[in-house]
Amino acid sequence: MMVSIIIPTYNRPTLLQRAVRSALAACPPDGEVIVVSSDVL
Repeated sequence: MMVSIIIPTYNRPTLLQRAVRSALAACPPDGEVIVVSSDVL
């Protein structure tokens, strides 16, 4: 079963690293982690 984990973020690089590590640890090998940033360029 495909699992997608979506992490919304806005200007929080330290917390983002922690969230991605946690998501990858919880995600099965065929899953995906998607980061959506609201930062305006």
